[in-house]
Amino acid sequence: MKQQIILADKSYIIRRGLTDMIESIAQKNNTPLVVMAEASSVTELYHLLAHHRPDYLFLSLQLTASEQYPHQSEIEDLLLVKDIKQRHPEIEIITTSPFQNLRLLQSAIKAGAHSFISHNVSENFLSMLFSQPHKNLNSNTDSSLIAFQQGRTGKEQSPTTCQAEIISLAEYSLSRSK
Repeated sequence: MKQQIILADKSYIIRRGLTDMIESIAQKNNTPLVVMAEASSVTELYHLLAHHRPDYLFLSLQLTASEQYPHQSEIEDLLLVKDIKQRHPEIEIITTSPFQNLRLLQSAIKAGAHSFISHNVSENFLSMLFSQPHKNLNSNTDSSLIAFQQGRTGKEQSPTTCQAEIISLAEYSLSRSK
């Protein structure tokens, strides 16, 4: 049976790149993977989740970003991760971000994400995510950190002061909503 995937990212280029990598992995490894749908907004994503049950959801941590307030999206997107995980605990959520920082990774895992990848993820690392047995990494952040560190393709990008403050607020919001 094919493992079904939904991609949720504002950027068509990111969705296309992930689709191409996933199709390549499926072909090279003879793995039954298929991108069943794509969403470029939260509204589209909730509509898709109402009608489909993917095995994996690749969710951008900038899906809710607006041009006017681009840094507020991290809080909203981490709350989005938590909401989707509560509604659909069977879906493996893999968060995506242009940033590679451990604090954002930890926040995403705490919110319910299975794993975290940066937009410049390598095909090898993505293949590794699909080849591992399904296990919930929420209680084992160390495994996620190791996988994250192994999957990096460049230097870690530290968040700006504003982003660090927003991540702190997101962590606080997540801890209060338990």
